[in-house]
Amino acid sequence: MNNELQIELITEKCLKSRIMREYKELSKTYSIDNITVLYNNEQKQIKITINNNIHDIMETHTFVIDKKYPFDPPIYHYNDRRYSYYLNLPSLKFKNILKTIYNNDCLCCSSLSCKYNWSPAIRLNMFINELNKIRQYKRNIVYKLLCSQIKYTYLNDDIPIECFLF
Repeated sequence: MNNELQIELITEKCLKSRIMREYKELSKTYSIDNITVLYNNEQKQIKITINNNIHDIMETHTFVIDKKYPFDPPIYHYNDRRYSYYLNLPSLKFKNILKTIYNNDCLCCSSLSCKYNWSPAIRLNMFINELNKIRQYKRNIVYKLLCSQIKYTYLNDDIPIECFLF
């Protein structure tokens, strides 16, 4: 069934118009063929899935939206993992480097999905942009850890390797 026909099935008028605006905004960035909108009338949920192929790597963004949207954030999954999984840091070293480089204590607390940061003005594509930013943060943290390991291995702490990367 066509995505716009699925959106027309939504019974709440304001939610229907918001989802239609979100769909049109997403279709500017992603091909309409890669976006799927499904409405579940029993659960009153809308599921928007975006399949994106970047450099031969398939990415899947899934948003589950209930009738409280846009006043409550949607449930967001990236490649079938909940968004909160990507906000977790694997170790204390990661957390310390995050604080050093980005002056940020916690990715969860600064995330759009945090209920204290949520606003009806936040769009679905902002989640995707934030995920890309978090992935870049984590990549830079790994680079910093690798630089520290290189310096430790060669017993030369005064090499300013980080100056060239950050």
